[in-house]
Amino acid sequence: MVAEADGDWPTTMQKYGYVVCTVELSVNVSGRNASPDIVLASDRHGHALVIECKSGANVDRGQDRRYSQMSIEDLWGAGVPRSISTHTPVYAINEEHVARIGGHTRHALMVFGKRTIFGVGDFGNPGFTSELHAGIELKAGAMPDTDVYPFSIRDAPGDIDRRVAWAVEKYLNDRPGEAGKSPATRPSANAILRHAHPPHRFLSRAHRSELRRAVIRSIMRQEGLGAWWLDPTARWQCSPT
Repeated sequence: MVAEADGDWPTTMQKYGYVVCTVELSVNVSGRNASPDIVLASDRHGHALVIECKSGANVDRGQDRRYSQMSIEDLWGAGVPRSISTHTPVYAINEEHVARIGGHTRHALMVFGKRTIFGVGDFGNPGFTSELHAGIELKAGAMPDTDVYPFSIRDAPGDIDRRVAWAVEKYLNDRPGEAGKSPATRPSANAILRHAHPPHRFLSRAHRSELRRAVIRSIMRQEGLGAWWLDPTARWQCSPT
């Protein structure tokens, strides 16, 4: 149930105008930090879904309280557009955890089952809420790739290096005149990051800066070992995996 076109997932969110606004947003709530995993916003409805994704069965009481206290002004202060006037905190969870998580929060639950996505509670948008309550079917055997977060700054250096080396190749294919030069500069790192970590454009400025620094460190690390791109005549095929 995506906010961007995909042939396999239902497009219910698109139907109601929801698009990715930001990922891993840092929101100041009465002096304490809340960090929803993703914020989906619909300009058409002036509404945002502030989503915390949970793989486990526990609810952090402090975090849950901050989501309850979060105001639209808090979200504006964190960079959510002022065209958004209302918001709804949501937990995105696995079906096996509905009873436990539902017993520890009053917030809406977006529940992912094996064949359906369904909702519990009020999502702040009547049409969207109604469709989730009825359940949205997933195509059998057509689950798309959900590995959309290529790397974290806490990943092993070797894993980051493989992804960055692949992105450097794509970068140099578009800029053959740059071959033989070090791309360990801020402008080059930004361009390489667009290939290496596409979701970075939805992240906060601070997180984007962290990822850019990780890319520059990776480039320098590889150049210290004689990276192939330092040879202006080099041509090499690299897989991101």
